[in-house]
Amino acid sequence: MLKRIIIHSILIWVCNLTSNIYCQYPSDRVEIVIKEIHNLYFNSDYYRAIDSLENFVNTSGLRNITAKDSIDIYIYLGILNKKITNYNESIKYYEKAIRIAISSEIDRNYIARFVYMNMAMVYQRSGELVKAKNLLNKALEEIDNNEIIGWVYYYLGIISRNLGEYDESIFQFKKCISLHRKIGSSEIYYSYNGLARTYDHFNKFGLAKKYYIKSLKYREKYLGINSLEFALGNLNYGDFLVRNGKLEDGRQYLYKANKIYIDLLGTKHVNSAYCLQKLGEYYIIVDSLHKSLQYFQQALIAQVYDFNNTDIYQHPHIWDITVNMAIIDILKLKARAFQQLAEKQEAEKNYRAALQALELVIQVIDRLKMGYQFEQSRIELTDNEEDAYTQIIYACHRLFEITGQSIYKEKAFLYADQIKYSALTAAIREDQALAHANIPDSLIDFEQALRQNISSYNSLVAQEMERTNPDSARLDALNNKLFTLYRRQDSLVRALERNYPVYYNIKYRQESFNIWSLQQQLKRNQAIVEYTITDSLLYIFTLTHKDTEMHTFPIDRSFHQLLTTYIDDFQSEFLDYDNYTHQAHQLYQYLIEPLTSVTNKKELIIIPDRQLGLISFESLLTKPATQRNFKKLDYLIYDHVISYSFTAAMLTGKEEALSAEQHMLAMAPAYPGNDYLNIFHNTEKEIEIIDKKFRTTTFTGSKATKEAFLNNYPDKRMIHLAMHGEMDTANNSTRLVFYPDGEHLLFSGDLYGLDLDAELVVLSACNTGRGMLRGGEGILSLGRDFLMAGAESVIYSLWDADSKADKEIYKRFYTRLNRGMSSAKALHKAKKEYLKRADAYTASPLRWSNHIIAGKPGAIYQVNRWYLLVPILVLVLLITIWIVRSKKSY
Repeated sequence: MLKRIIIHSILIWVCNLTSNIYCQYPSDRVEIVIKEIHNLYFNSDYYRAIDSLENFVNTSGLRNITAKDSIDIYIYLGILNKKITNYNESIKYYEKAIRIAISSEIDRNYIARFVYMNMAMVYQRSGELVKAKNLLNKALEEIDNNEIIGWVYYYLGIISRNLGEYDESIFQFKKCISLHRKIGSSEIYYSYNGLARTYDHFNKFGLAKKYYIKSLKYREKYLGINSLEFALGNLNYGDFLVRNGKLEDGRQYLYKANKIYIDLLGTKHVNSAYCLQKLGEYYIIVDSLHKSLQYFQQALIAQVYDFNNTDIYQHPHIWDITVNMAIIDILKLKARAFQQLAEKQEAEKNYRAALQALELVIQVIDRLKMGYQFEQSRIELTDNEEDAYTQIIYACHRLFEITGQSIYKEKAFLYADQIKYSALTAAIREDQALAHANIPDSLIDFEQALRQNISSYNSLVAQEMERTNPDSARLDALNNKLFTLYRRQDSLVRALERNYPVYYNIKYRQESFNIWSLQQQLKRNQAIVEYTITDSLLYIFTLTHKDTEMHTFPIDRSFHQLLTTYIDDFQSEFLDYDNYTHQAHQLYQYLIEPLTSVTNKKELIIIPDRQLGLISFESLLTKPATQRNFKKLDYLIYDHVISYSFTAAMLTGKEEALSAEQHMLAMAPAYPGNDYLNIFHNTEKEIEIIDKKFRTTTFTGSKATKEAFLNNYPDKRMIHLAMHGEMDTANNSTRLVFYPDGEHLLFSGDLYGLDLDAELVVLSACNTGRGMLRGGEGILSLGRDFLMAGAESVIYSLWDADSKADKEIYKRFYTRLNRGMSSAKALHKAKKEYLKRADAYTASPLRWSNHIIAGKPGAIYQVNRWYLLVPILVLVLLITIWIVRSKKSY
């Protein structure tokens, strides 16, 4: 609804602007250009309009025209680029207008109205709400027209609501209403609707209802009962009533809205689609599932131009869909209705239908990714993708229970793994890919232009579908153009794979895998354990060299609370014994105990989900505590070697042959004059231990700088960074401190351009495994970033380091690594030996279970053991001689 309101108001501004521009140019040449642009705009030929205006600017250089005329042209270019979703170009032209205004005697009210407000709308559309709010407040200082001021308050109300600032939003909407009353504006219904929606968000039912009704009455008063705005008012109010349990009343208003939309717009319109969707949601609530599915099918028909199949078990093909968030919503709701219907009748058929709808959702999201440009779009996609994946897993789980066919549990496992790679990972990969200079700028520009064009043409199709009478010929032309652009992008990706494999592998390579091939890589004594958590279900997948199993357990709020409390307790300086022992055994019973028949005596590779990424599984307790002594507890580390991975896909791939000699980079900075940081005095001792066992490039004290790291990491097979790690609150992740002056810090972003070839990176620092928790992505930590930068495996920390314990553990770890033991087993043995020598206090898991290893934790160092054959050969020779002599004597 907001989108239509914004477009409506912008069109009002554009109409005013175009008439102003038309009258203000004395030159016949300029008048002809503007007349042409005016016609092109209102015929929706935005690309030709932009080309004409840009050609005019480039050829004339805006010579011999006034500063105000130049500003108007840039404003128009800004509006046109916004229409095709080219927001960066739009902002660029608005900024040019501002620069001219600053250097000229231009009416500040005019600039505030047509530049600041339009720029604010662009920032709002791209998700940069704070920038939008600041510009609107700036406009408010200059504008002297009460009607326009009212619109500024209106948009401030919307933005404040989207920022979660509900009191501020209510304040702005009430100001808007006051001004609209004062000038007798017929559009006061917008303000009442905005205020109602804020109270709705704020869970104030009575006040929301009051203002929805006021908005509806003003729509009827000024526009009549057969207007699109009156239909929208009925739709908004009906949806509100249904969501708040007033089902029959809500249905009546939805029916009214639907009748008006069908009468005025027909059955092929996005407004009709949205109303049909809301009726489908109503019938889900009242448990009339067949009727619900019929409405969702009608919504798809209304939304998809070339789709007309009324069979609820049929879905449009991905190539027929103009991809947008509305399609995703309808398909997800349709899948939900099928799942509920499956619990009552024809279970297999209806769960399969749900699965097909959800898999189409994933295809739509993949298409949307090709055109997204802004962080807000990425977040929306990530949220939708995560929800779709969890629904797919549930459908696969039920189909496996119903049919017993292993294909469904295997598909559930694959989707559970894919959920851990979503839009945010794609964004990180894009930054990494662009950091490589091996691809021509012209090709990158072409790739970005394709993405922009895909986004633009999707938007143009959506705009055409929103018209009262969509032009079928124009829709055909736009859809054909989209088809061509997608094909061109597919060809580009194939060319990148062939000619620029590094760029392709970072940005486009799908993290998918074949279960059978992964099983071939697993040893007989290994098992992968992958978790997926939803609000009500815990899925645990186990994969061994010969079997794949899926386990499902109901969970509730108490499980989520247990998990949160357990993680929080490990962030304290001391671990409360009673709380810890109780929680650690409870979590073991949830997470490991049900799997003992599969995991018995095996090395475990844990793939966590969500907050599970902040747990050291080794610290879980296999039995309840019987005495108050940390040393006497039954830790899971005694039963299993444990390593971690962010996805199963990251475990695939051929392992390189081991080198007999491993060159290491080891760094441990000092922090002169900083008593707090100098408690990490054992870090240099860690480096001394390493120096004795490996060929090492070492930097300690003042020589251990960020620059030294960036200059020396290439070609190092192992990297050990012993230093202080601190939380970067701005990015909600950890940064490494080479020197505490604000300049010598290593951030996650610093790793995007690196091409690590290290088999092992050790981050002996605090909290390098902590970071932003983002949906299915899990924890976006510094440790994860080192893996994405190319490291085969990484050891990182989940809470503050204990430097004394770290020194003891790493001393034993490197001793075993030097003897050819795998890094996972070496860390396991080192921790167990530490526990053996610890006392009742230092045996606390707070001290020893902090550092965990993720990735492919195989053997790093190949030991030549030929010298062991010498005594064996000598012994064999002596025995042979003795036998020969014995025979001769005989």
